[in-house]
Amino acid sequence: MSTQRFTPEFKEEAVKQVTERGYSVAEVSARLGVSSHSLYKWVKAISPDNSEKQATELIEAKSEILRLKAQLRRTDLCESSLEHYPVQHFVDNLEHLLVGEGTPPGWRGTQLPARLSGLIQRFSERQQPMPLGMAQKLLQALDRLVDMGDRRAAAVQLSEVFRSVRMAK
Repeated sequence: MSTQRFTPEFKEEAVKQVTERGYSVAEVSARLGVSSHSLYKWVKAISPDNSEKQATELIEAKSEILRLKAQLRRTDLCESSLEHYPVQHFVDNLEHLLVGEGTPPGWRGTQLPARLSGLIQRFSERQQPMPLGMAQKLLQALDRLVDMGDRRAAAVQLSEVFRSVRMAK
């Protein structure tokens, strides 16, 4: 029993029929007189290895999870030590947290916008009278949270605390 040898060009063309032209392995193997087992091996050998891409995606996902956990810990810290947490420090952190446009990565479907709105409400009620610059920064943060779809932020914007605050143009 002799095994048939195929040229690299023949193998490459057979694989292209499967990968690029959309023919099934069974169809191509029957048409070319090649065993489907061999054709599957050729497809696997020529297909790029996805393990490096998957490893990169896994590392990115893990780093995103760590970043979100850190944000959640900071939010928990603010909530648990509200009386002792400096309002100006909270405002400064908000500026760094809400940079850019749209919803920050990983926030969609989480409670982070609502929790931040609650913290802004509690800090703004605690710090009265509030300096104009601080009130404007908090109002800008509330605008971003409203843009993300947070209803509580919209209600806080309309509260008595922010009623007299005007944004500089």
